[in-house]
Amino acid sequence: MLTLLLVFLAISQAQATPLFEVKSPTEIFPFQGPETSPMHAIPLSLVVESGSAWDDTTVIQKHLEKTSKILAKCDVRIYPVELTRVRVTPAAEALMRVNNPYAGAPELGFLNDSALPTQRPLGVLFGHRPYYQDAGAFPQTSVRGLSRLGIDHGPLEDIFFVTEKYERDPVSRSYTATFSTFAHELVHVIGDITGHNMIVGNLMTSSDAPRAHSGDLNEEQCQAIRRYRPNI
Repeated sequence: MLTLLLVFLAISQAQATPLFEVKSPTEIFPFQGPETSPMHAIPLSLVVESGSAWDDTTVIQKHLEKTSKILAKCDVRIYPVELTRVRVTPAAEALMRVNNPYAGAPELGFLNDSALPTQRPLGVLFGHRPYYQDAGAFPQTSVRGLSRLGIDHGPLEDIFFVTEKYERDPVSRSYTATFSTFAHELVHVIGDITGHNMIVGNLMTSSDAPRAHSGDLNEEQCQAIRRYRPNI
C-alpha cells in the first residue's frame, strides 16, 4: 500500500510539473515519401529528445526513407510527418525509473503529458538510459487488454518509442540490411500487431534464424496496416 501511495504521489506531482519542455515549435518535416497512386496515407507525429542521437535531420530522414520503402510494398505512405523537439525534464526521468506492476505500464506516468502532440500515431525518440527499455509500442488491442486490468491505459494508445540505442539498426546473422527497429515499432501500432511471428524474412519476426529479420511484410500484415485508423 505504501508503494502504491508513493507511486501515486510521484505521478500527481509530475502531472503538475512539465515532463517535456518543448524546445522548438512543431514543424512539418520535409519528407514526402513515395507518391505512387493509389496509396493509403498515414500521418505521423515524432517527438525527438534534444541532444540525443535522434536530434539530427539526416538521421530522421534516413529512418523515414527506410520505413517508406517497407510500407510502399503495402501501398502505404507516411505523410505528413510532424516533428517536435523536447527536453526530458528531471520529473520525467524520475518516472522512467518507476516500475510497479500495480501502477500499470511505466510509460503511463511520463508519456501522458500535455506537451506531447495529440496526433496519432506518435513516435517518441529519445536517448538511451541504462534503467529503461530501448523500444516498445502500444497498439490498440494491447491498450484495451491493459485497461481491462483496472488501470486506463488509453493515453498510450498508438504510441511507440525507440531510444538512440537503435538509431543504428542491429547487425548480426539474423538481421538483414532492410530491417528497421523504427519501422518495426511503428508497424506494431499501425498494424495493431500485439506480438511477433516466427516467419523467416519478416519485419515482425522473433526468429533468430539466419536473415530472419528483414523489411518484408506479408499481405495479411499489409491489409491490417491499411485498415489503421487512430482513435482520436
